[in-house]
Amino acid sequence: MTFLSPFAFALLSLAAPLLLLYFLKVRRRERTVSSVLLWESTPRDRQASTAFQRFQRDPLLILQLLALLALALALARPTASVLGHGARKVVVVLDTSASMKATDVAPSRFAVAKKAARALVDRLSLGAEVMVIEAGVNPRVSAPLSRDHDRAATALAGAQAHDVPSRLAEAVRTARALTADDPHAEIQVFTDGTHPPAEGDGLGDPRIRWHGVGRRSDNVGITSFAIRKDYFSSFEYQAFLSLVNFGKTERSFAFTLELDGKTLAAKSLTLGPDVRRAMVVPFGNQGGGVVTARLDVTDDLVADNVAYAVLPPPRKIAVLLVTPGNLFLEKELRTDPQVSLQLRPPDAYGGGMEGFDVVVLDSVNPPRIGRGRYILVNSAPGDVPIQLLGRVERPAILDWDRGSPILRNVDLAKVIVEDAVRMRPLAAGKALVESAAGPLVYALEEPDRKALFVGFDLFRSDLPLHVAFPLILSNALRWLHPAGLDQASLQLASGQPIVLPVEHGVTAATVLTPAGRRLPAQVVRGVLTFADTDEIGVYRILTARGETRVAVNLMNADESNLAPRPLPASGAAGAAAAAPVLVERELWPLCLGIAVLLLVVEGLLYWRRQTGGRLRPPAGRGDRWALALRGALLAVLLLALLRPTVPRWVDRLNVVFLLDESDSVSLAAREGAYRFAAEAVRGKRGGDRAGLIVFGKEPLVDQSLSERGVLERPKAQVGGRATNLFQAIELGLASLPPGEANRLVLLTDGRQNEGDALAAAEAAREQGADIFFVPTPLTFTQEVALEALLLPEEVKYGEPFEAKIVAWSERDTQGRLSLYRNGQFLGSQVVRLTGGKNVFVYRQTLDKSGVHVYQAGIEVEGDTLEDNNRAVGTVVVRGRPTV
Repeated sequence: MTFLSPFAFALLSLAAPLLLLYFLKVRRRERTVSSVLLWESTPRDRQASTAFQRFQRDPLLILQLLALLALALALARPTASVLGHGARKVVVVLDTSASMKATDVAPSRFAVAKKAARALVDRLSLGAEVMVIEAGVNPRVSAPLSRDHDRAATALAGAQAHDVPSRLAEAVRTARALTADDPHAEIQVFTDGTHPPAEGDGLGDPRIRWHGVGRRSDNVGITSFAIRKDYFSSFEYQAFLSLVNFGKTERSFAFTLELDGKTLAAKSLTLGPDVRRAMVVPFGNQGGGVVTARLDVTDDLVADNVAYAVLPPPRKIAVLLVTPGNLFLEKELRTDPQVSLQLRPPDAYGGGMEGFDVVVLDSVNPPRIGRGRYILVNSAPGDVPIQLLGRVERPAILDWDRGSPILRNVDLAKVIVEDAVRMRPLAAGKALVESAAGPLVYALEEPDRKALFVGFDLFRSDLPLHVAFPLILSNALRWLHPAGLDQASLQLASGQPIVLPVEHGVTAATVLTPAGRRLPAQVVRGVLTFADTDEIGVYRILTARGETRVAVNLMNADESNLAPRPLPASGAAGAAAAAPVLVERELWPLCLGIAVLLLVVEGLLYWRRQTGGRLRPPAGRGDRWALALRGALLAVLLLALLRPTVPRWVDRLNVVFLLDESDSVSLAAREGAYRFAAEAVRGKRGGDRAGLIVFGKEPLVDQSLSERGVLERPKAQVGGRATNLFQAIELGLASLPPGEANRLVLLTDGRQNEGDALAAAEAAREQGADIFFVPTPLTFTQEVALEALLLPEEVKYGEPFEAKIVAWSERDTQGRLSLYRNGQFLGSQVVRLTGGKNVFVYRQTLDKSGVHVYQAGIEVEGDTLEDNNRAVGTVVVRGRPTV
């Protein structure tokens, strides 16, 4: 036995004053009595006042000395060495999706799963390490890997199921990454099996053990709900719903559709087993409101019995058009029902917003416009951070950002521009339409200004004659100003982040959740983001300019279908048996318990003595105080047995470096990134911890968090054919302990082609972890890539069209470019490539209707990566016209 705090034995010195108090002569008070017949025992009491006789006969002193000894032992923290499974690691993955709220097993599937997980943790022997991961929208490590089983049990007790779809595959992947290839690790997954991981998610790992809950699928749910405005009336709407009976018996129930509590429709419905029914309910409304679809049915899942939709109140966007005369812009803006337009000549405009929501400048160049929201058509005010470098004749459109909300549903393949300005953006933003000479359309996003810059005159282009023009203008207005939010923007699936534009000047917002919680939202560059949407209902977004409501629904057929699927088979062999090791077990709770027991007995004896055996409040004031002090001491010791914790400030930083080892990062760039991380670890402060995760197609923990001052070279091997920043950030968050100062350092070229890094970054912000980006520059001596093969979506029979091949090169070189159609070789030629983007145009004509697939390939001597030397495109040819 050893003692972790041997200095605590100094507490035994209190035994000396305790003995002295008992050795003191009893102080007697004089009283006048009528007879001493009943006081014959007084001499014996006086004899009892002698030191040794009193010490031998008083059990209170003995109990107090024993309690003092037990307290000293507890404070000294004695430990005993016992055999335990020191190398065993158990990761508990707990499914927290909506289907786990089902009540087909009492009280719910989630409660049964938690009970089974807690029983597993309680059965673990001493020395075994345990971790708890909650499989929500993003995997969350609620209890990091440690031998503290009580912490894991507390994490399980505090876990809750949420109204979100299952992300079990990501949680299992995180557990496998955190345990690496440790043969002593076990991954215990507790789920109802309604949405099991697909093949390829590591199901062949023999360390995974599956525990299923749930018995049946007695559930009727709303799987889709949408509101659409009638095309023939501004005040008529249609509600589209899909109802499904996932049970095995016929169900009858009442359906109601309400608008702000007022019933719009009420029906009695009957659905047979495994039957899906679509419904369309028309209704009228002249203002905004919340539409609620409700099923009055008793089934196993409540979350899908109600769905919400928000109708935005009718609002108009006040637009100021400053132009010398442009019928294209004026006509399109006037035909938008949500636009209130005012015209002004250039000489009457002095700059600024002038109280309007959006200002459109056409061929006007004021010296200053200031902060606000603008559409700049062939205009470059003096304070806009765009440098003009001259003009370019007939710039060919190479590509456009199809993922941008401004270019949604837009096709620019046939747009012709006669001439445009050559521009160089000097501030944050994004090129939306690109040519070989640079961007033609640029979205500028500054902290206090948003603007769409169109670098050509509309009269020098046929863009106004294309369907794309009104779409771009309408999308741009709604990107700049939130008054154009449609109903679809205000209805989300649970777990999806709320991302909405806010009015100009709004810098802070508060979100009121359906449960009544008030949480802050992030507002950056005029866009509000909020990720904590794990409960269904209506979220109210409160800003200084008013209130916006957003509906969040489950509407997930996989979650509503409660029928448990067959779980993947567990591995034939469990985790490798861990060799027994000596584990130090602390014995202070036992010593403290003995002290409490001794003090309870001592207190009862004292109470009985002072009250003549009647256990009532003592008559003397001093006796009452003595009894109260004994009770207070017992309360403190009992509280210590509960092991309370007090949060405190810790000046310690946890840093996880995320090292990109995908094929797009050269060996030299990887070496530079590693040296950067190693130098940072060598210079860290004492107490700070650092770890390393390498990633490509998937992430792996190479070195877990530790206080060592040396970062070793990475040894983990990952697939390099993709870059998944989402999974890398997700695993980094799981590796960091909650509630501490955490930081992720991304060492990557940023060429993401799998996952959603922005969603992971939002999750990091919600967890309070900072993300720093350190770019790894491209160090290849030569690299050529085909970025796109641009074709029109549809052409007429025999109509000539252009196939545009966009190639990017690291430096000037030459290569052989080949073109194929429907697998047949069309030809090849040697082409010259300049550093940057290059475009090659081939005229084509098709005389056969149907879908045609074009392929392009390029071969360059010394090219590093060949996987990006191919591009594919399709074009649809209409049939031969008939008369």
